[in-house]
Amino acid sequence: MLSTLSWARPASSSRRGSALLIQVVRVGAFSWILLLIATACGGTPPQTPTPTPAAPPTPLSAEVRFQPDNSLIAWITGAVDAPGYVYAEYWNDEHGRFRSQLVQSNSADYTIHAVRLRAASTYRYQVFGANLAGEIIPGPAGVFQTGPLPDALAAARFTVLGGKPTRPITFMDYRQSGFFGLAAFDGEGHVVWYYKASDGDGRQPEAMARKPNGNIV
Repeated sequence: MLSTLSWARPASSSRRGSALLIQVVRVGAFSWILLLIATACGGTPPQTPTPTPAAPPTPLSAEVRFQPDNSLIAWITGAVDAPGYVYAEYWNDEHGRFRSQLVQSNSADYTIHAVRLRAASTYRYQVFGANLAGEIIPGPAGVFQTGPLPDALAAARFTVLGGKPTRPITFMDYRQSGFFGLAAFDGEGHVVWYYKASDGDGRQPEAMARKPNGNIV
């Protein structure tokens, strides 16, 4: 006569472990005990620790330089104590306050592009070190002055007659005597970016497009 009796210890639902299965097999007058150990399928898997983000770099220096042939293309450059992310805030009492994109430093140096500047205006600025967790370390502050527009562009007037622009910046192809190129103006009609074709080389921009990273080509 063959008969069996089984008993199992369930695995805990709060931890991983092994389930013990005991099976008694009776064959005639003899009993055989079989111990079977099965690996539990349930339980909570081990947790992977969340990595701690690196501390923000400390900005050590900052200065502003302009593209030689353009008074509205400015870079804020300097050094940090360690590689990481930085950004800048810059403001003007009439124009408002702006914050640059978060940029990654190149080893111990960084370059931040300041955009939407108005000509012949004074701006205050400050650089901040940051990480992806949102922590920041204030860095150096300073002041810079933008230069004048090209004469032909400075004489132009962009008037907002009514309503509000659907975009903060409007781009246009601008061609007048003394200036062939592109210009961008803000919601109050101030030129905040321009590109002037080189004089005498016959090159004139025919179209513009915005790349996914925001650059205008």
